[in-house]
Amino acid sequence: MPYIPYRTASLLAPINEVLHLVVLMNDPCSKGQCLLINVTSIKPNRFHDPACILDVGDHPFIRQPSYMLYRMADCSSAARIGRFVDQNYYIKKEDVCSAIFTRILSGIYTSDETPLRIIRYASANNI
Repeated sequence: MPYIPYRTASLLAPINEVLHLVVLMNDPCSKGQCLLINVTSIKPNRFHDPACILDVGDHPFIRQPSYMLYRMADCSSAARIGRFVDQNYYIKKEDVCSAIFTRILSGIYTSDETPLRIIRYASANNI
């Protein structure tokens, strides 16, 4: 049965040849798109967006303090996401729990790094 993307799902996706956890922020919208935001680890002495910090234990994949990389948030077609999961290019991981998902969601609107087109998409799709 083909994979169908959904709100709170998380996937490992290759970004710059490194697997990163990405969170799906919505069920496919009327145009068949999903908003994805990736998680990246906090590096010493480097800027990180403080809008949503994730700690070890917030998700089983997170093994060190991390943050949501809102500046790289993007929309992708649900069909493409589904194909990539079915082809094992993206790897399914555990869903994000409600409390953490709410924090990630809030960060879309509070981060200074979120592109305006992402804020508009999230708002238009009740995310």
